[in-house]
Amino acid sequence: GHNILHAWLKEPNFVLTKPVSFADNWRAHFDQVSRATFDGNVAFISDSFNMLWNDTTITLPNNDAWNKASSVNIAYCETNSDNISIGSYSGSGATGNKINFGFEPSRLIVRGKTTATNWNISDNQRGNGDYILVANDTTVEYTASDYFDYESNGFSVIQTSNDVNGLGEEYYFIAYRDTASNGGGSVS
Repeated sequence: GHNILHAWLKEPNFVLTKPVSFADNWRAHFDQVSRATFDGNVAFISDSFNMLWNDTTITLPNNDAWNKASSVNIAYCETNSDNISIGSYSGSGATGNKINFGFEPSRLIVRGKTTATNWNISDNQRGNGDYILVANDTTVEYTASDYFDYESNGFSVIQTSNDVNGLGEEYYFIAYRDTASNGGGSVS
């Protein structure tokens, strides 16, 4: 397959890829055996065209859907660090599902792993996890109910919907620490 070099010098925990030389969906990977398109219409699935990665390189699979001849692809990588936590949690279906990872997030992205859900994004600039933007939809922000409470060592899931906290469902998350000295995060 086609190799894409990255500069993390350790294996990424999340990879987001998109061909830029032909029309196709974004593809998100939280591990090397499951993937989902960014449009939110499918659950994360295991497939035979798995992308591989290590501490320096991402290798795209050998198939036309991923790696057409002469195609140009872009990849965004994230890895766990002092300022980023990437992980998963089990939905409880109840208010107050706590997820701890050691710092208070300023931004949070949550996506269902075992069911097709939206890409839910919240931040600390518009309430404390009270508003949700959906990355895979053109809808205005959701403001009807409290989704998350940001806490000093992680977050609690307040909403009980299948989008973020369905009983027995699995969810991936990416949490970003506020690194700005004024508490403004990276929101502009």
